[in-house]
This record gives sequence, structure tokens and C-alpha cells, in this order.
Amino acid sequence: MGFLDRLWSAISDVQFSDTPRSGAEQEDARKRAQVTAPVVWLLGKTGAGKTAIVAALTGDPYAEVGEGFESCTRTAAFYDVPPEVPLLRFLDTRGLGEADYDPAKDIAWCEGQSHLLLVVMQVADPVQQTVLSVLREARRRHPDWPVVAAQTGLHRLYRVGAGHPTPYPYLGGTEDEAHAASRRRQHRLAN
Repeated sequence: MGFLDRLWSAISDVQFSDTPRSGAEQEDARKRAQVTAPVVWLLGKTGAGKTAIVAALTGDPYAEVGEGFESCTRTAAFYDVPPEVPLLRFLDTRGLGEADYDPAKDIAWCEGQSHLLLVVMQVADPVQQTVLSVLREARRRHPDWPVVAAQTGLHRLYRVGAGHPTPYPYLGGTEDEAHAASRRRQHRLAN
């Protein structure tokens, strides 16, 4: 169960525990919520990790994650959080840059459904022009949309056999610059 599902479960237990609802009432509430819930459009190249992010945040078993560079997402799909009465909807989309795929119609449709962008990029993939082009056009048409950038795949850059540093050595401030320089210096001395 994803974080947002657990949060909703705690809220709904308090709010709705004494109010039994019929199946039709539940379905009506779900449909109304789907119309009003903000939609987060996940945009990125094939294999960037869009579906992996959806799976991690929602815990939805239908969010099938691909292996390597073979894409799994063949069409856009909504993932509602929580599924019963969504407060938020993720719109997972087919990856940009697939061979023999013209994303223009899909991009137009997704843009018409969405309220904000979650742009997903592999940290080791510097070739992001396709994604940036779509992002620029969406921002031009929707300058008020929030944009979140997620970089994925850092673990792929670690030395073979090396894991993620524990505890995580970066704090998010200017002290990280000195820390990174120190690590580079230690690396140069060791080699």
C-alpha cells in the first residue's frame, strides 16, 4: 500500500466509519471525485521511471514496471489515489522517443486532462531535447502549471557492488558543495 493510500485509509476510517454506502453511492462519489481531483501528468522518455514512480506512490498492482529499455506503458493510464474517492490522479503516459511512435495526439490529449507536470528524467541520460520541447510548449500554454522534475536511476551510476551511501551524505545546502569536493579529492588520492 502506497503512502497516499495509507493516508487516505486513516482519513476515511475517521470520516466514513459510521456511514455505510451502497455500491451505487460509492461509484457516484468516485466519479465525482475523478472529475475534480487534480491530475499529475508524468512526462518523460521511455524507461525514465514514470511508471515506477506511480507504482511507488500508489502501490497500484496494475502499474507494470518495465525491465531495462523495453517499455511497458503502451497507452496513457490514470492511477487514482485513493482509488475509492480520488484526491489526486496520476496520468502515466507512454514514453517519448520510442521508435515509430508519434506522440503528438497523445500529448494533446494528456495536456487536456492535466493540471500539473511531473517530468521524469534518467540522471545519466543527457539527451532530453524531446522532453524539454514538450515541456516548453506545455509551459507556454499553461504558465500557471506547477512543474516537478524527478531524476531517476542514480543507482545505475554507482561502482559495481557499491550501494547507496548510508546515511545519505547530502543535506541540501551549500555544505554539500564542500562535501562533494572533498569526496572528489579523496577519490583522486586513492587512485
